[in-house]
Amino acid sequence: NSQTLQYFNGLQQETQKFQNESRTYDRQRRIEEENLKNIRLTQLQLEEKLRNISNELGQEIRTKKIEEEKHVRLRQAMASDHQAIIQITSELQGLEADETAEKTKFVKEMESGLDEIDFLLHQRENERLIRLLEGETVKSLVDTKLAAVMSEIGVGG
Repeated sequence: NSQTLQYFNGLQQETQKFQNESRTYDRQRRIEEENLKNIRLTQLQLEEKLRNISNELGQEIRTKKIEEEKHVRLRQAMASDHQAIIQITSELQGLEADETAEKTKFVKEMESGLDEIDFLLHQRENERLIRLLEGETVKSLVDTKLAAVMSEIGVGG
């Protein structure tokens, strides 16, 4: 019987040892489950933060793209305006050159007329000039020529 008693005592000790280990492992399991639960909660929080950051990044990318498109349109408009300014300036320079040429032509014609009058005066053809002026012939020719030149350059008269 002593052997049986020892055997049962040994079993009882093994059972006690097993129960103690079981409780220890159970506690560790609960701790690990709590840790896992906390990890899952942290993971969910991180996933939410990631979604928010991703949404913000997406919005930033869209905003940047819109701003880049505005910038491109603005550059195109500025280039177009620049070309228009160059064209208008070129046209104005052409008009100025034409106007200057017309004025130069008019001045040369007037100088030529004045030179002719000076020549006539220096050649002592005053009487002839006076007769021509009295007859309104030169005045009429000068007025006609002046009117023609003025109409060429676009000045009403």
